[in-house]
Amino acid sequence: MTADPRRSPQGWASLAIAGLALVLVIAGLALGGGPSQARKERRDAARVDDLNRLALHVECLSREGNSRVMPAALTETEACPGPLPLTDTATGAAYRFERVDDVHYRLCADFELQPQAIPFRYSFGRKRDGDCIARELPPVPETRPDAAVQADVLPAN
Repeated sequence: MTADPRRSPQGWASLAIAGLALVLVIAGLALGGGPSQARKERRDAARVDDLNRLALHVECLSREGNSRVMPAALTETEACPGPLPLTDTATGAAYRFERVDDVHYRLCADFELQPQAIPFRYSFGRKRDGDCIARELPPVPETRPDAAVQADVLPAN
């Protein structure tokens, strides 16, 4: 007659380890959100990357003519070529460019997660404001009148 494995110490230990492993897997999925949460994070990170690319394009357009002028639209020019990510690749929804004032603007997308849940890889230290990223045009670089003049340096005698 064989012994019942549930009554032996090794049988209980095996069941306890299997039960603990099951609890840890369920807790990990509950805390981490599982595969669907990871997909949402990836799609939102792609949206943030697209908005950052659009922000660089806005800054390029604003510097045309060595000025600090807010562009009227996000267009491709010779000085600021594309291609521009104007739509969300996951949903097909258009990204939005909102002018706040002469130097501030917002770039918006339809995000799936709340702002604090998104890992920012290339956000340049800026935070999301709901479904938008607020930006400011960079200042016009100062040019010195004597910058084009080079002086010859003579060796000391």
